[in-house]
Amino acid sequence: MADLPLKRNRYRDASDSTFECSFIPRNLSEDFENFHLRAARTLRRGLYEPGIVTGLEVHGAPGSSEVTVESGVAIDALGRLIVLARGGGADVGTNPLQGEHQETAVPASLSLAGLSAASFYYLTIEFSEINRFNEGTDCGRLEQVPWLRFQPEGTTLDEAAVVLALVSVGSAGQLLTLEPRQERLPARRRGLGQTVERLTVAPAMLSDNVSDAAPGGYLGVASEGGLRLEPSNGPLTVAGALQLSGGTTISAFSEDATLQGGSETVSTTAAVKAYVDG
Repeated sequence: MADLPLKRNRYRDASDSTFECSFIPRNLSEDFENFHLRAARTLRRGLYEPGIVTGLEVHGAPGSSEVTVESGVAIDALGRLIVLARGGGADVGTNPLQGEHQETAVPASLSLAGLSAASFYYLTIEFSEINRFNEGTDCGRLEQVPWLRFQPEGTTLDEAAVVLALVSVGSAGQLLTLEPRQERLPARRRGLGQTVERLTVAPAMLSDNVSDAAPGGYLGVASEGGLRLEPSNGPLTVAGALQLSGGTTISAFSEDATLQGGSETVSTTAAVKAYVDG
């Protein structure tokens, strides 16, 4: 999504104390929407990938008919701050964006009724507001009431959705599993500023087009424990000597069949075979 221009109304000139412009309340709203809000979202979109800032834990016992989402904060791909506030509400309606609301208190409980058996679902949170017509000005007051919903595993999630968990349901509509991710599915729960499962390392780019440069590799947690380093294209390059905690330093791998590389050189199998055969 391309960044939108930042615009604000001009009310006075700092260099000329006699210069002032009249304004109406609409101008203040324009400043909020077109400058302050856009600036904050552009900054968050540039600094962070979408994910969970804090909280938003999901609970559910196997065999139960519902899951519960705790309060917390997330950022979506549009840079919007999503706040599920304790003491506030969540919207579990069919489509709040079209006015089909169903509010529930936080921590928010979501029923599994109606979900297909033996399937995985994304549990997502999205930015959504409700106009409280009886509060504030004659026009009401907008309160953020985030949308919580289940989306089938085959769904292509749009940039408004942040994944909280992956849920599988049994034939009787009961909870089977509740997981932060599922290996065969592309989207997963992702934390920001927290412990992460996988880091992407990529070169600096002169364009915001992701296709301009492929990532150099990934650093993550190995299934058997420890760290896993995955170069995405080409070999792993060590710019310097390699040393293990319990051994000597390795400066090079050599194919020299004379085995004259020195004590810090490790000969390849081909080099050793050529030396023995020779």
